[in-house]
Amino acid sequence: MTHLVRILVLVAALAVLGGADMAAADSAAQPVVVEPAPEPIQIAISSATGPETFGGGEVVVVGTLDRSSSATLEHLIDGHWTAVVDAPEADTFSFAYNPTVSGALEFRVAADDQTSETVTIPVAPSVKVTARPSKVEVGSTARVEATLGGESSAKVTLQVKVDGSWKSHISADVSGSSFTLTPTHQLNKASKATYRIKAAGSARASSSDEFTITRTPRVTLTTVPETAEKGKKATAKGRVVGEGGRVVRTQAYVSGAWKNVSKVTSDAKGYFAIDLAHDRKKAGKVKYRVRVDSSVGEYHSPSFTLRRRGWESSIRKTKASEVKYTYKKGCSVDPSKLSTIRMTYRDYDGNIKDGVLIVRRTVAKDVEAAFKEAFNKGFQIAQMRNPDVWKANDIKMMAANNTSAYNCRKVTGNSKRVSPHSYGRSIDINPAQNPYRVGGKWYPDATYATKRPTKTPGLLHKNSPMVKALTKRGFAWYAGWDWHHFQK
Repeated sequence: MTHLVRILVLVAALAVLGGADMAAADSAAQPVVVEPAPEPIQIAISSATGPETFGGGEVVVVGTLDRSSSATLEHLIDGHWTAVVDAPEADTFSFAYNPTVSGALEFRVAADDQTSETVTIPVAPSVKVTARPSKVEVGSTARVEATLGGESSAKVTLQVKVDGSWKSHISADVSGSSFTLTPTHQLNKASKATYRIKAAGSARASSSDEFTITRTPRVTLTTVPETAEKGKKATAKGRVVGEGGRVVRTQAYVSGAWKNVSKVTSDAKGYFAIDLAHDRKKAGKVKYRVRVDSSVGEYHSPSFTLRRRGWESSIRKTKASEVKYTYKKGCSVDPSKLSTIRMTYRDYDGNIKDGVLIVRRTVAKDVEAAFKEAFNKGFQIAQMRNPDVWKANDIKMMAANNTSAYNCRKVTGNSKRVSPHSYGRSIDINPAQNPYRVGGKWYPDATYATKRPTKTPGLLHKNSPMVKALTKRGFAWYAGWDWHHFQK
């Protein structure tokens, strides 16, 4: 390399070094630019709405951001802000959230470490009726079951609508999700009432749907004849419990349908007496019920059956089993000489019943004819059953006021004499109204011993149908001391 070349290389190197130093100097002289920090994001809630009652809809919070960002809806739960819904990055937000409680619910929106103002949405607890009767009889308990939602406890009030306005009826402090109320409004009156349940929540109150409970009248029957003589009047008595002054009807079940028969109006307390008049002149059974035209609808009593009967009788040979106690070994009249008469009789309530009388065969037809004649003229008999029911004990039979005939025994009050009943030609009729005196004592008691009012049912006197019917057929009546005894 020549000397000239060396000089040129040196000059070039110096030029390079000089340019670098100048660049460094220029750099040191240039000022440093610092980017400014961003302004806090602005969150504006434009609308915050929610359901009136718990479970009735969503909380909706709508608003804007001054620049695009993601956002979160926060709910104040037990003193802590809890994120409940997230929104994607945008400059607007719209949150929808189903709250898990009711009350004064507080919400805010968070974005970029900033939060909005707090909004409060009052939500009432829900109250729903889950079970209740649509109808219940007067005097009976009605149970209304319901649930409370959104709050663990609240004061609830059962309200009843009276003259168009809601009146408080029953209030209770309830805890838990379910409760029961028992309305007693017009408990004993046939009526229709509209109710609702109001729940006082911590932020606002709410009410259940309205519902109606009808208290229905109860048709009770106090007197119902089982049987009645054909052609004669039969009456049912009873009461419409819960309402007075209403139309009451008897209905007969005819050809598969209920047919109105008689009609009356109950008194102010609901009591009534009504004729059972369907096919009065025919023998047979008729099914009835009593209907009331109530202010709350048509209601009925339980059904019952009336049997209309006339005179019925039959005579047949007596079986040994029918005189198990009244016949004893050694008695002069055994079952082969006896007849069993089965016949109807009219009891003291006017019912026609079946009776039995066991007599000597030779007098059976006369006895049957006499009892038929007395029956047709209205004579009443307390009861007429086989003496074996009382094991042939005459004192017990008299106390039971039983009419009977054959009974092989000693005379009551005189064990040395054989009773004329042992021969089957004697009849004792209604002993309680026609007592027997022996040894200074009256059996079964002395109530009708000397004072004998002729209008007393079953009492025998000279003009009574039974006395006339038996005496004209040759039976002697032992009036004065053995009032119930006839003998042939």
